[in-house]
Order: sequence, then C-alpha cells, then structure tokens
Amino acid sequence: MITGRERWERGRRGEELVVTYLLQIGWQIVGRNVRCRGGEIDIITMDREGVLHLIEVKSGRGEEGYYRFTRSQLGRIERCWEILKVGRPELAEFPVQIDGAVVDLERGEVELLPLLTF
Repeated sequence: MITGRERWERGRRGEELVVTYLLQIGWQIVGRNVRCRGGEIDIITMDREGVLHLIEVKSGRGEEGYYRFTRSQLGRIERCWEILKVGRPELAEFPVQIDGAVVDLERGEVELLPLLTF
C-alpha cells in the first residue's frame, strides 16, 4: 500500500521529469502547482507557437497513468483557468489546450496527450 508521502514524492518526481522534458523541447514554464478554488493546474507552459498548455501530470509505472484522466478533472482545470485568467489577463489572449502528461517513472519517459482545446 502506497502512503500519502510516497504518492506525493512520486508525483513530484513526475512533475520534475515533465518540466525537464518541456524545457528540452523549447517550451517556457509559466507556472507550477497553480492553485485556485476547487482545483490546481500542475504545470502551465507556453509552446513555441504561442499556445498556452495547462498540463495535468500522472506518474506511475508502465501505462497505468493513461487511465487516470477524468472528465471531472478536466472540468476542475477549466474552472481554475477561468479564475486564473481574471488575475492574469495577459494570458487570456492566447489559445489554450489542456494536456495530460503521462510519466513512466521506471523508464523516465514522458508523453504528452492533448485532451481539450479551447
């Protein structure tokens, strides 16, 4: 049985791998662990084409992360974005995409999955 601390450490390692990957492909990190009422956005980044990506990170072994993105989670990320852009209006002008980042901790691999564009 995994403890809360172990789950937190696994998530943190996964987020670090994702940030490293995003920087390697030339994306700019805009925010990390952005909290708002009712939600959190793990990573906010801007790609080289000017698209803002709101990234939810799922860390695990093998392919288990693929199955952990839920519709309610996407809704929480969207609501958090709506709140965030009021306080950061300079970000509201960019196209936005919600992505899932699946991290295989055993292999150190990251895969980005586009989940929702608006």
